[in-house]
Amino acid sequence: MKNIGYFYYKEYFREFSDEDLIHLSHRGSRNLDEKMKHITNTLLLQKVSNKPQKIEYLDYTYKQVTLKTLPPGLLIGIGYAHEVVNLKGQFINGFYFDYTTGLPEIPGSGIKGVIRNAFPLSNEELKNKKDKFIYEAQNETKLELINQFLNKNYSLDDVIDIRDEILDYNDIFLEAIINANNQTIFEEENFTPHKSELKNPIPLKFLKIKGGVKFTFRFLLKDGKISVDEKLELIIKIITTYGIGAKTNENYGRFEVVFQQKPKQNGDLFEIYSKPNESFFKKLKTLNLDENQKKEYLSKFKQKYSLDGKWAKKIIKLLGD
Repeated sequence: MKNIGYFYYKEYFREFSDEDLIHLSHRGSRNLDEKMKHITNTLLLQKVSNKPQKIEYLDYTYKQVTLKTLPPGLLIGIGYAHEVVNLKGQFINGFYFDYTTGLPEIPGSGIKGVIRNAFPLSNEELKNKKDKFIYEAQNETKLELINQFLNKNYSLDDVIDIRDEILDYNDIFLEAIINANNQTIFEEENFTPHKSELKNPIPLKFLKIKGGVKFTFRFLLKDGKISVDEKLELIIKIITTYGIGAKTNENYGRFEVVFQQKPKQNGDLFEIYSKPNESFFKKLKTLNLDENQKKEYLSKFKQKYSLDGKWAKKIIKLLGD
C-alpha cells in the first residue's frame, strides 16, 4: 500500500459496486460484511516505515523529541467524514493523514493548540470572558503549573510574555511524524454510546493509532525570555501532561518520552548550528577554552560559517581574533 491516507479516503469503499450500495439501503449482506472485513484487516495489518529528517531554517535552532503513544492509543482527525450508511464493520471515524506520504501525522497547529490551552489568560483577556470567576480559578492553576514545569516563580505578565513569544512571535511548530521501522501502527476500537435507556446501544468502530507507536515532534525555536532548551522542556511537559487529539479525558492521546535530543557539548557545536546565533555564542562562552582550543575553534568557525552578521562577529571576538 503506497499511500495509507489515499486508501482510507478513496479506495476503502471502492470494492463496493453501485448495486452493493443500493442493496445496503434495504438490508444487510453477509457478502458485503466479508468484503468489509477483508478491507479492514488490510489496513490493520499494513506495516509502516518512516524516519524523520533534520530540518535547517534560517537562524532557528532545530529541536526534536520522540514520544511514544500510551494505551489506549491516539485519535486524530476523527471529525472528518468517513462513513457509508448501513454498511456493517466499517470504520466510521475520519483520520488525519499527510497528503503526500499518506502516513498519519499530528499537525503543528494541533500541537500549538494544546500548548496555548495550557497557558493562563492575560488580565486583559479575562475581562472579555463571560464566566470570569471560572476562568480566574483556571488561570491560577495554569500559572502554577507553568512555573512548576519551568522550575521558576514567574509573574502572570512574565508567563504571558513567554506564551506570546512561543506561540505568536518567534517559534515554529512542525508536524509530528511517525517514527517506525516496518511495524503495524493501527488498531480498531469500539465505542458504545447509550443514547436511550430503552434501546440496545450500537457499537461504533473507530480506527486508532495503537499504544507503543513513536512520533517525532519537531520544532524550530529561538532563544528569548527563556532559552531554546527550556522551551523544549516546557513543550514536552505540556504534551505529556495534557495529551493530544480526541478523547484525552478518556486517556487517549497520552505520550511518554522515548528519546530527547540533548544539547551537545564542545566540538559538537559545529554539528548542531547551521548559522552563528545567540545560543551558539552563549554555549561557547561556557566552555572556558584555553588559547590553543580557541585557535582550533576559530579555524573551524571560519571554514564553516559566513563571517558577516552580529553573532558571527561576536563569536570571532570571543575566540580572540
